[in-house]
Amino acid sequence: MMRKTAYHTIAVATVALWAALNDAWAEPPAPALAAVTQTTELLLAGRPLELSTDKSTAADRFYFAVEYHSKVDGRLARGLDVLVCRDRGSTALLIRYADGLPYCYLTRGLAVMFDPATKGLRVWRKGNTRFCLRATDQSFLFELGQRAEHLPAEFVLDLGSVLKLLPTARTATFDPGTQILQFATAKMSVAAELVPPSDGPRFPIERLSVEGLAGNHRVAVGRFRVNQDAPLPMFGVTPDALKATGLPVVEFDELEMRGLNPFPAESTLAEDDARAAAARFMRMFQRPPATK
Repeated sequence: MMRKTAYHTIAVATVALWAALNDAWAEPPAPALAAVTQTTELLLAGRPLELSTDKSTAADRFYFAVEYHSKVDGRLARGLDVLVCRDRGSTALLIRYADGLPYCYLTRGLAVMFDPATKGLRVWRKGNTRFCLRATDQSFLFELGQRAEHLPAEFVLDLGSVLKLLPTARTATFDPGTQILQFATAKMSVAAELVPPSDGPRFPIERLSVEGLAGNHRVAVGRFRVNQDAPLPMFGVTPDALKATGLPVVEFDELEMRGLNPFPAESTLAEDDARAAAARFMRMFQRPPATK
């Protein structure tokens, strides 16, 4: 189920992955579930599983990537990618279609969306970033968008909340060779590739995906890097940089901003000239070649 909510008049889209109880699934034998739970707890003991703007974060410099899949014409298709980046006091989100072309960029005081109809940019010069990915015993919450400018940026990636559901699983397996944990509760199925402590000071999880048992949405998150620069220059988008693209720039009004949907079902950039214009926008996020 997808629902859009106004967050202090600035649009934030929310995906809650719900599913009805599936009574056909048999519960795993208690000793097997206990063994998987114990192994997972030992691997992750004392290792922070949160990347956020809170004091509990594992680092104040990090980035990671999110893939969002939704059901289109009866099949689960990859709809978009999100690059989430924090560099101490700065935060940014770059939302791209699965083919890598940009959909919108969000940071403090600026939201920029590529408009395929005009082959230009729509700009909102207010707001602050919001990103949330966490689980409860009822749902898996995935939010991103732009909140009111008087509110601080809010990033919350809480993978610990997902793994805390393991003791309630109906099925659970752990493969020590691949370090892959898989389990399913009454509401969702989870797969996580863990990083053993012997690999050094890396984030404890390499990749995690969650899917509601109804099968309408899947969110995968990975490529976690802490205390490293993002692979793209995420904080150099200025009014001059927008003008330098040569694309038309039109201001959003507040009513339009409320209707901004950060979850487009699929790319609408079918025309070659629209794709070429989007590529010009994307060049702002490409590093210049290194000089010898």
